[in-house]
Amino acid sequence: MMQATTSILFLDNEGTQTMRKLVIPNSTELQSVIKNEITHNHELRFPHRIHCVLLLGRGFSCSQVAEWFDEHPRTL
Repeated sequence: MMQATTSILFLDNEGTQTMRKLVIPNSTELQSVIKNEITHNHELRFPHRIHCVLLLGRGFSCSQVAEWFDEHPRTL
């Protein structure tokens, strides 16, 4: 079982910004579920593709973006 840890910005009840670590247990399983949803749901696939295009437009390479999203560079 793999855990992923990342820092995320939260707002508390008073509107103060704080950074806390977010721990995602079973991150590999979660990634698989999300990828499956994107692959099989047309409404999710389009925003995912637009997001990839925006990253490419920002100067990231096809290889970088493909690796981040576990895609083949030719699909971008």
